[in-house]
Amino acid sequence: MDIFSRNIDSLCDAGLGASHDEWCDLDGRVLSVSDNLMNEELKHVKRFLLRQESAGMKQWRDKLGLFERLVYFAIEGSVNQNFFESVCQLSQLKRLSIVRSRVKSIEKIQHLSNLTHFNLMGSPGLESFGPLRNLSGLSALSLCGDFKVINSLDCLAELPFLKSLTLSGIETKAKKYQSLSPIMSMCNLKAIMLFNVHFLSQGLTPLAKLKKLEYIVIPRSCLKFWGRGDYRLLYESLPNLKTEWVELAAFNTEFQREYKIT
Repeated sequence: MDIFSRNIDSLCDAGLGASHDEWCDLDGRVLSVSDNLMNEELKHVKRFLLRQESAGMKQWRDKLGLFERLVYFAIEGSVNQNFFESVCQLSQLKRLSIVRSRVKSIEKIQHLSNLTHFNLMGSPGLESFGPLRNLSGLSALSLCGDFKVINSLDCLAELPFLKSLTLSGIETKAKKYQSLSPIMSMCNLKAIMLFNVHFLSQGLTPLAKLKKLEYIVIPRSCLKFWGRGDYRLLYESLPNLKTEWVELAAFNTEFQREYKIT
């Protein structure tokens, strides 16, 4: 196992990863609307992974009110605005993961005051991350997509209790944000994952202020986005860092040459 794989495994072992594969209930069955579940059965579900193509999403939306005890909800389906707002009525939710979405507003997420984990993928037309500032209990946040009109992370400065943050573009296009500086207020952050993202100013420098940071995950192909000076600063500033490759990126010329770090 190489150092990058060990980094990911350690992060997941620490409970700071973004995986929701275990969010299944009903004996681990993957269900669709054609299964004709009894309404009474849905009332007792606590964890549910919904995999559903667009054609069946409306039927599931009509059943959402039956999930009286649902606390972990992962959706691998095409979530539109109406479906998202219906999900936001499940006030008992603690974890919500949406893998494909077409929402323009997440304003209603403020009703999910018990939410501790939120993963949003897709939604290129999303207008603002602003409503996230209302989720004061959030400990893990993942924002993945080409959010075309959003280039600022300012609202994340109001999430001081966050322990895990994932920022990602899409596979074919890097997402550009103004700066990582808003996260300097996240004094409890332990893990940050950066997949195909750029920052127009300051690079990775703001991470040096996060003294509790233990894990930095950057794919091999993206290491060249930042210079050896960034990595040297992180290595010298973060006493709890468990990410082995940062030292190599900072000082090892062979590693720097292999991954085009200048």
